[in-house]
Amino acid sequence: MAKQLSKVEVKGFEARFYDTLMDILTLGKYAKFIKTALDKVELHDNFRLIDFGAGTGRNIMLINRNAEKKGIKNIELYGADIGDIMSEKFKKKTAAYSHIHFLKHDIRKDFDFEDGFFDAGFISFVLHGFVQEDRDKILANFSKLIKPGGKLYILDYNEIDVDKASWYVKFFFRKLECPLAEDFANRNLEEMLQPFYFKKDNYFLFFRDIIRMAVFEKTV
Repeated sequence: MAKQLSKVEVKGFEARFYDTLMDILTLGKYAKFIKTALDKVELHDNFRLIDFGAGTGRNIMLINRNAEKKGIKNIELYGADIGDIMSEKFKKKTAAYSHIHFLKHDIRKDFDFEDGFFDAGFISFVLHGFVQEDRDKILANFSKLIKPGGKLYILDYNEIDVDKASWYVKFFFRKLECPLAEDFANRNLEEMLQPFYFKKDNYFLFFRDIIRMAVFEKTV
């Protein structure tokens, strides 16, 4: 049943033109939005970040650009994705940067890094596409990989009561998105993260509070 509900792996035409489609579907607003959201990622020297469901590498490249602008030294960026087309696009986009690495890996499964290897984790519009059991596996992986005091950035849907939302929000969730998106929006993110030793640091809201960049700190 989970495979029918979920649209986790982006394939085919959608994968090949993913960045362009996002720009078109948001009437050209996506580029400015994602740049603003990624400006919230705190960077420092000797910094390691892993992006779960890294897709085409667009987000990693924006984070890298911010690091270059700020003169950040010794940064290592990792992207993990399972899709063949996304893998190809990510590698092509980041080929000139030896400090950017791609892992073809199912983010629900254990990684071959020592605990606390990363200063930060990032996941964008991926978590909502999994059943809760798999979301927990993904969060458990972040908990292992991020060091105490490190940050987890979750860019995804805000907590929304879709039944009480406007007609266009209802239409989007119930006609365009996968069924698991509404399940995700109905859940309290702080309660979801608490068992994995993350506490809320900050929330940044976008698109009339429908989208949220949630920042959590690893406590232990």
